[in-house]
Amino acid sequence: MPQHDDHDHLEADAVQLFAVTNPPQTVSVSALIDRGIQQVVLSAAVTNMSESELADEILALADLARQKGLAGQYTLLTEGVSDVGEDDREALRELLEVGMDLSTPERAAAAQAEVFATRYATGD
Repeated sequence: MPQHDDHDHLEADAVQLFAVTNPPQTVSVSALIDRGIQQVVLSAAVTNMSESELADEILALADLARQKGLAGQYTLLTEGVSDVGEDDREALRELLEVGMDLSTPERAAAAQAEVFATRYATGD
């Protein structure tokens, strides 16, 4: 059994992950704040999916997790700037959204809602 020291544990706790799990809870993808995919977790039920279905599912969720990570960057960079004027706030928004291509938390949530509504819609 591998041994871990307290330093490894503290470093792992400091990493902020942005996870998205599909509604059937068969696939979960976690991204880092820097857009990098950190982890993909699959349930045993994915054995009922074809390879192409599974790949498509992972890619769709990875994109959503990436957007959540970008929204995390956006939030981090905008925290504490509530005392700026409206012109400065608009310039900051333009820099983050256009210049740095960061997603807002609202856009990330809307993208997830849209994907979930279309991919997992039931024919009730």
